[in-house]
Amino acid sequence: MNLYAGGASPSSMGAGFHAVLGPALVALVLGAPSALAQESWPVVELKNDNLVIEHSVRIRIPPQRVIRDSDGNGVIHVEADGVTIVFEEGSVLRGTPPGPSPDAIRGVGMRVHGRSGVTIRGLQAEGFRLGIDAEHADGLIVDAARFSRMFRQRLKSTPEAEDASDWLYPHVNDDGHWARDYGACVLVRHSRNVTVRRSRGRESQNGILLEWVDDSRVYDNDFSFLSGWGLALWRSSGNLISRNAFDFCVRGYSHGVYNRGQDSAGILMFEQCSRNRIVENSVTHGGDGFFGFGGKEALGETSAPKDFDSKRKGNNDNLIAGNDFSDAVAHGLEMTFSFGNRIENNIMNRCGICGVWGGYSRDTLIVRNRFERCGDAGYGLERGGVNIEHGQRNVILDNDFVENRCGVHLWWDADEAIARLAWGRRNGMQVENNLIAGNRFHQDDLAIHLRHSGDSTALSANQFDGVGKEVLLEKSSVSKPRGPVPSVKPVPYRAMGKSRPVGAHGERKGREHIIMSEWGPWDQTTPLLRRVSDEGWAQVWEVLGSKSSSVTFSGDSGVVFRRAGEARWRVEAKTRGLHRFGIGLPEGPSISGHLLKVSWSVACFPTSFDPREAEGSFRIAAEKAHAITLPVLDLPFGMQGPSALAAKGRPFEPGLPRDHFGTTADAVLRLSPG
Repeated sequence: MNLYAGGASPSSMGAGFHAVLGPALVALVLGAPSALAQESWPVVELKNDNLVIEHSVRIRIPPQRVIRDSDGNGVIHVEADGVTIVFEEGSVLRGTPPGPSPDAIRGVGMRVHGRSGVTIRGLQAEGFRLGIDAEHADGLIVDAARFSRMFRQRLKSTPEAEDASDWLYPHVNDDGHWARDYGACVLVRHSRNVTVRRSRGRESQNGILLEWVDDSRVYDNDFSFLSGWGLALWRSSGNLISRNAFDFCVRGYSHGVYNRGQDSAGILMFEQCSRNRIVENSVTHGGDGFFGFGGKEALGETSAPKDFDSKRKGNNDNLIAGNDFSDAVAHGLEMTFSFGNRIENNIMNRCGICGVWGGYSRDTLIVRNRFERCGDAGYGLERGGVNIEHGQRNVILDNDFVENRCGVHLWWDADEAIARLAWGRRNGMQVENNLIAGNRFHQDDLAIHLRHSGDSTALSANQFDGVGKEVLLEKSSVSKPRGPVPSVKPVPYRAMGKSRPVGAHGERKGREHIIMSEWGPWDQTTPLLRRVSDEGWAQVWEVLGSKSSSVTFSGDSGVVFRRAGEARWRVEAKTRGLHRFGIGLPEGPSISGHLLKVSWSVACFPTSFDPREAEGSFRIAAEKAHAITLPVLDLPFGMQGPSALAAKGRPFEPGLPRDHFGTTADAVLRLSPG
């Protein structure tokens, strides 16, 4: 048996064991001679970077040891086929010590490139950009791994307002953009027959990234409370995703203020992923629960192989059954530009925009799902249970719709950009041959809305109970079904895994449980100090998850603190100027900040001048404007313009335009020297 670590020449360890003591400086401890299998493997005490494994081993890491990936290519390198690496209990592969900002974390924990049949068991990794980086690793097994304190982007969105720079961009990835820019606990590329099971991730942006991975299994995992994606698939087909928890994978949300999601999702599926089985997973409280997009190559927006044909290209023939996609910020399940998907027996309750968003979907079967109270935060007419634009041959059958803004909404509009793409030319743009049958609508505001959808949508045997309106037709008509309502038997499938995550946390129903910090969603347990309002000269902070009732405060003589409700504290400046303050908890979380108490002189005025190009003309226009005095520089123009802010305590002149206006704000602030 040989174990090679580093690159120096072998030295005898006796009893048939050999090691090379190079940069990794490992120590070998022989197991008991009579022990079987892994108990007889050598124990490697990992002390430094670049350990090379060529035989099955047990790894021991000294307590509190930090081993940086100094060259960015992995702390542990697996360089043989068919090996098993078992981490001893209490051994933590730690790449960064506690303290640094999560967006500064770098490095790779384990690297498996070009090796097959590798098993990694019991890994505990923290403080890396990538926990496991595997490529061309057929037969890889990741079992009972734990990841925490991984790379995460700092989120700039606040409880008061969204910051558009927080949006993710999953639409391209052939160049490795996902892993490079966003990180993950587990990355697997160009591999088959992979298994990831019984593993857990917290304090990370992403959980599992599968890229060009086929015929693999992901089950019994829990990658929840992440700021990006729990599981993301890119060009990956034939996989089983079963009985996992991908809950609270979200960003871009402030309850009652904005619900954007910013392309976060519990499960992401992009660019021609087909024949996957997504069954019995809990995927609640995500940006989207499930976010599927056929792909830019499929649409013809990027270069493609010679003779590539966009006909029937997308995420096709996937089974999505028995999952819970409730409480999504945006969509419970989004699947666009795709064919032949079966969405069966899922739960999609209380989704902000809609339960299913299926733009340009074809041949989709949506059967025996439940949609309840969806669409309360919809955008325009996109709201409610099922929303599909430009859909063809879709069947919406035997579903329950309860108290939604709208049950089913199908429509067409003039989308010239898509019509010009290869996908639009090859697959058509019309709404045609859709069937809405055998569904039950109970107290929905509107049951069925057809808008510019032609004359080939068939309605049959739907039941309406207490709905505001049964059917609304806008430049549309309905056709008679061609025969009786189809009878569709439940599809047989085999789930893997012993866990039962669906419904395991019923106490968390409702999007109000999504509480964001600058690093992602709160995990419902770790102590958190959260700012809930900011008036410039006063802020309100909330204490969450703390087992202690004591809170420490600090500040200069111009700052006062007072209780503002249960577990809430208000800090405010009582004198003019710039003031510092701090709040801390016994468990460790603490914050420091500033309060600014000044009077702002604010003017809004019509102008076509850009101050970056014509500052003089801009200032001349400003001098003629009437200024108002405000205690806080908070101007939520939205899409309304300055005059609309009069009702919000900002009495600008009436008649100011919604566009092409300028704003100036001035204040006098006296600062101490230094």
